[in-house]
Amino acid sequence: MLLMGPSWAWPAVCLMLGLAMLSVFWWRRRRWLAGRSLPHDSVGPVFQRTSDALAGLRRAAKAGEISAEGLHQNLSDILRAHLHQQWKLPAQALTSPELLHHWGQTTAPEGARPLLAQILVNTDTARFSPSEALVPEGLHTLGQAERFLELTGDGWLRSLDVPLAAGGAKADERRPA
Repeated sequence: MLLMGPSWAWPAVCLMLGLAMLSVFWWRRRRWLAGRSLPHDSVGPVFQRTSDALAGLRRAAKAGEISAEGLHQNLSDILRAHLHQQWKLPAQALTSPELLHHWGQTTAPEGARPLLAQILVNTDTARFSPSEALVPEGLHTLGQAERFLELTGDGWLRSLDVPLAAGGAKADERRPA
């Protein structure tokens, strides 16, 4: 007699249990994605190291201390190290299309993926066709990498109210053209 009751009682109980399970699933997935893409303990230092490395590369290129091929190779290495450290991607082991695919699955800011794609195309072209590589084009690609860092660095993380490690540098709020 316990199972007897109004005809709407059991569907209502099942609906409530289903909604509760769905909300728990949504909450846990949201927390998992946030933890996967935002390493709270290393955001500031990673951003600062990458920013310093890009600034050093710019100085070396302007002083003529590095070839166009070397500029693109170093830029690719710096960017891939940044993606590995900040986004926990095996960036050094992936091809550019694989890297874009994996990075597209993170909770990256809007507009960053096309910029990353252009940077990877430019660095790959210069690395694998060194006769076409020019330092001015490398400086343009370096500028794109700096905009990418601003777009995905501390400024974006501050807009999400993510606590930064001590010494984290604040990025400009400029967006790529």
